[in-house]
Amino acid sequence: MTDTTSPTRRRLHLWRHLRRNLVAYLALFIAVTMTPLPSWAAGKITSKQIKNGTIKSIDVKNNNLKGIDIRDGSLTKADLAAGARGFTSVVTKRQTASDIADGATSTITVVCGAGQVAVGGGAYVAFNGLNFVGLTGGLLEASHPAVPGTTIFDTPSTFPASNNVAPQGWRTTVRNDQGAPETPVHYAMCASK
Repeated sequence: MTDTTSPTRRRLHLWRHLRRNLVAYLALFIAVTMTPLPSWAAGKITSKQIKNGTIKSIDVKNNNLKGIDIRDGSLTKADLAAGARGFTSVVTKRQTASDIADGATSTITVVCGAGQVAVGGGAYVAFNGLNFVGLTGGLLEASHPAVPGTTIFDTPSTFPASNNVAPQGWRTTVRNDQGAPETPVHYAMCASK
């Protein structure tokens, strides 16, 4: 009777076991050593191996791209949604009224051009005669946006009655406090996209 516990017999038994299960042990070795496969692959795949135009929005994790990932100056107005474009041009539109007496007021709505939005405005009294330093005066009594679609701009209903209304003009009231007839000047800051 042979001894199954002899070293030779044990080696032979181990060799047969390894030979029969070689594929399983090889798969186990690969699974254990290659667990961080995505991070390993990330270091191996470069932009040269990605065909142009194949990466889509679904391939990029949401909220993962940052400003540093986009080349400065590469985005244009056409790349942005209409609401994100901001204003590209802001101009001042002035309207001068006839001289008003001391203590009198002048109320005017300065209306912006087509496609423009009023983002601010104001009024002042310009001194008549010689004025070396460009001084202005007057008391600004009212200043507010004027809404498009109203039949008469010079009524109190011209300021926004609700949210989300784009003002087409700016309405101001200025009082002359200079002691003599002076010229009121009203203006609106008109912006366009």
